Amino acid sequence: REDDSPACFEALPQTLKVQLAHELHKSTLTRVPFFSWLPSEAVHALASSWTKLVYSRRDVILKEQESADGVYFILRGGVAVKVKVGMMSWPVCQREVGDYFGEECIVSAIRGDGTPPPQLARTVSRAYTEIVKVDAKSYLRATRAKVMQTVKKRLGDWHRSLRKETLRRRA
Repeated sequence: REDDSPACFEALPQTLKVQLAHELHKSTLTRVPFFSWLPSEAVHALASSWTKLVYSRRDVILKEQESADGVYFILRGGVAVKVKVGMMSWPVCQREVGDYFGEECIVSAIRGDGTPPPQLARTVSRAYTEIVKVDAKSYLRATRAKVMQTVKKRLGDWHRSLRKETLRRRA
């Protein structure tokens, strides 16, 4: 039963709780292509820094002309994306549990564009909704280490191949 799940989780050993939480966080984050390549340490850092948000029915999550400052993952409930035409708001699409939105802020952060483009639509909760948000700054911090690791590896590979070539030419 759903009501027993928190009690069952609390009864688990701490190491198993951490491992289970890590797997749940990883499965949530890796739905987005920008997160799928990240190593476990970066996923853990992002999951540790995300913000949990709770909305009631009809709460506005993002307004038109507002820039998203993170990627929003829907854990419970759902949202409607609406555009305003004149005095009326029309639903364009819906997002459900497991979906995400706001990923343009990560694209802007990667490109170094600064502020992502403003939203053309309003995002509104359709019911009680739980969301976790990973902000762009956290993403850049988590990926910086991976990028530097890749650069160091490639420089090391290049240095070794250059050294081999130099030794071969001397021989």
